[in-house]
Amino acid sequence: MPIGGEVPLTTNDIAIINQRMNSVLGGYNRDLNSIADGISNAYNKQPPDLKRIEQLNKAGKSIVEKAIK
Repeated sequence: MPIGGEVPLTTNDIAIINQRMNSVLGGYNRDLNSIADGISNAYNKQPPDLKRIEQLNKAGKSIVEKAIK
């Protein structure tokens, strides 16, 4: 079952976290799933929209770096 993009969810993708951590990470997760969907859509265009994919990858990297801080 894909959550964002086309990669199926596996048990390696699951972690048990407390409610507070879930609340903090929820916004990041929502944004990253949206970016993954956008990348899939851009990739599946004919021809693939590589410029859009690059933009979305940069946006995802920025979100991850912000979450790490």
